[in-house]
Amino acid sequence: MSQITIHKKQLDGLFDVDFTAFEDNRGSLFKYFTPDHFQSIESEIQWRQVIIQRTEKRNTIRGIHAQKPPFVESKLLVPLSGTMFWVCVDLRKGSPTFGKWEKTILDANNPKGLYAKRGFAHGCCSMSDDCELLILADNDFAEGLGIHYEDPDLAIKWPSESSPILSSAHAELGSFKNFCDSVGGL
Repeated sequence: MSQITIHKKQLDGLFDVDFTAFEDNRGSLFKYFTPDHFQSIESEIQWRQVIIQRTEKRNTIRGIHAQKPPFVESKLLVPLSGTMFWVCVDLRKGSPTFGKWEKTILDANNPKGLYAKRGFAHGCCSMSDDCELLILADNDFAEGLGIHYEDPDLAIKWPSESSPILSSAHAELGSFKNFCDSVGGL
C-alpha cells in the first residue's frame, strides 16, 4: 500500500512529506493524506480548500503571501508536474525563527511534498515550464498580506533569472519592515 513518511525541516513547523507509491502491473497509486500519518504534527486537520496552482512559464515568481488572522492557514503542497522552488517565511509572533526562511524544491519526478503549520508566508518560483501543484489549506480564503520577493531584510536567494515574470500586484508588495510595523506577526 502507498505510504507517507514525515520529516522535520530546519525551521520548527515545516515538514518534508515523502510519498511512496503502491505499484503493480496497472500503474501506481499515491496517497497524499491520511489523518493518522499527520497526527504526530497536528492533532486534527480539516481541509477547507483544495487548490490546483498552475504556472505556465519558467522563472515566474508568486508571493510572498500569508493570510491575516483569523484566516491563517496550514498547507500541504504536492507537486503534480514540473519543478517549483518554494519558500516559507516564519511570521509567527514570538517564534525564535521569526523572519527566517526555508526553501523546498517541489519536483513532480521526486514524490516529496511540504507541510507548513500556520504562521508561515509562502512564495514560489517556477524552475520549469508547466508547473502544477496540489495545495490543501485548512482555513477559508481571505484577502491576505504580502511581502516583496526581493526584500533586502529577508534576502531570499531565488533561483530566478533576471527579470522574472511577476504580476503587477506582486511587484508592488511592501517590505518585511512594513509588515513588522503594521502587522507585527501572525
